[in-house]
Amino acid sequence: MKTAARTVAAFAAVSLIAGSALAQDMPSVPDFLQDGARFARDLSACADGGDEGPDGVERTLQVTEQGLFGYEIGCSFLRFLPDVDRETGEAFLWIATAACGDDSGINRPDSFALIFNDFSNTLTVQSQNEYVVAETLFHLPQTDAAETDPYEAASYLSGEYTLCPRS
Repeated sequence: MKTAARTVAAFAAVSLIAGSALAQDMPSVPDFLQDGARFARDLSACADGGDEGPDGVERTLQVTEQGLFGYEIGCSFLRFLPDVDRETGEAFLWIATAACGDDSGINRPDSFALIFNDFSNTLTVQSQNEYVVAETLFHLPQTDAAETDPYEAASYLSGEYTLCPRS
């Protein structure tokens, strides 16, 4: 039993060291979010003045190096962690830990998977909290709204964002 525990501990230590060695050369912020890059759900938000309502508050969800923000919600990115391909050393996915809050005063942590597609200049964002809600909805007994995709129903922050043209 002790040998098995030592083997598992040694494997975990080697995995952490190897993963750290691969990730240590990665930037602390993904390249696609550097230099003022901004992604929006609706490209009208990219124009000067954006998609502000009469109260001056941005209505369209946007992603920047600082976080994901929109009307009545904001998530500040705290840290980015790359998921690195061990053969190529390239990050193919980034995990962003975030502190989120909304206008109700409720604050909560979240994790986001960020996948940038450099061919279409789009960023796919998946909120861990929204994924858990969708999984819960998926496993609930069927209702009259059974035709509704639970993943779409639970996705407000999650989705595809387009890179705004640089000015």
